Amino acid sequence: MALIDTLLSLDMGTEDCLYRLRRDLPSTSTVIYIHPLSLSLIPTDSLTYGLDLIRNLGRTVPDWDNEAWTTLTVSHEDGAVKAVRDEWAPHFLPVDANTRELPRINVLDLEVVASLKNRVSRVCLPGRPRTRILKICPFAYQLRYLEREFRAYEKMLNDEEGWGKPWGQ
Repeated sequence: MALIDTLLSLDMGTEDCLYRLRRDLPSTSTVIYIHPLSLSLIPTDSLTYGLDLIRNLGRTVPDWDNEAWTTLTVSHEDGAVKAVRDEWAPHFLPVDANTRELPRINVLDLEVVASLKNRVSRVCLPGRPRTRILKICPFAYQLRYLEREFRAYEKMLNDEEGWGKPWGQ
């Protein structure tokens, strides 16, 4: 089976863009990040349409099908396309950002039941009938806002008056 890429998120700037893709490989799935430093690297009508975007990245970026990278910075240098792999690390929420004992899960294993907002979905955990709300942070610059939100939720859950606790407790 060849690899299959699916556009998950994009953040369009005036001169550059950030893309977050799901990459399904024969044995696993992963998330990859692409940062084209110039919008001219990709045809304008393909910048935001997943299928055309992925097709054009595959044509433009050297060794696009190489499975050994997670982040990619793409630029024009001396008339050629240059791709630098793993120059930066994907972002993540530090373990100490939340003092509650919460499980770490692979979001690619979740079944999306409904999309509620751009970054918020109702999901099912594998093998569990009950749904949960998932809020993601697709790009690193958004992480500080998610951390602040987590601290607010935790403060409410730990409040002496019971704010944030399920009703009936």
